[in-house]
Formats: sequence, C-alpha cells, structure tokens
Amino acid sequence: GMRTSVTPRIGVGERTPLRGANKAFRSPPFLQTPEPAGLQAGQLRAEVEALQHTVAELEKERDFYYGKLRSVELLCQTTEESPQAPESVLVMCKEILGIMYSEATDEAPDLDEFADTAGGQDSPEPLPHE
Repeated sequence: GMRTSVTPRIGVGERTPLRGANKAFRSPPFLQTPEPAGLQAGQLRAEVEALQHTVAELEKERDFYYGKLRSVELLCQTTEESPQAPESVLVMCKEILGIMYSEATDEAPDLDEFADTAGGQDSPEPLPHE
C-alpha cells in the first residue's frame, strides 16, 4: 500500500517555518515556572536570532564546499576531454566523478579497493619511521 511520510521532504534552498521546532526539547507546561510574557518573548527572539545565525553560517560553508566540488568536477571533465591524458589519470577522473555523482543512498566507495592498484613504479617511497 501507500506509505505516507510524517516528516515533509525539504528541497535544497527551501525555507521552512521554525515555529514549534523546539517543542520536543521543552518541559511540559505544568512543569514550567510561569514567566512574564516579555521575558519569554525576549528569549524566543534570542533563540530565533541564534538559529538564523547558524543557518547563515551553514549556508556559507555549504557554498564554500560546493565551489570546491564544482572546481574538481570541471578539472575532471576537461581532463577526460584531453587527448594527451594518460589512461591512469582518466581512470582516476572517472572514479572521482563517480563519487561526486553518487546519491546519498548509494554505498560509499570501497577505498581499500584502490589501495592495491595505487602502487606502481611512480609511487613515492614510503616515509622512514623514526
């Protein structure tokens, strides 16, 4: 049958109202000591400001990392189009783009799988242990 989701799906960039967002963390009304309405409103305003600041910081960080990923994507795409690119570089670019385009539900890539093939004649000598 059809299963309806309790929590609405939120698309990237959509804003949702924060009203009631913290209800789960508050004591039930009968356990709270009554506060003057002005004090409570001030606390709520401060909470909203703190949340808005957090959202702004997270959006800034998201945009920063998105820019880095976009640069990596363009580098891989131009390398794939280059006739002089060595086969090993093309394989690596294909793997990088595969990681970037994988969905959140996809399995994380098995990095151990690359450990065996990463070595070779042009790999640097291991650092000596001190």
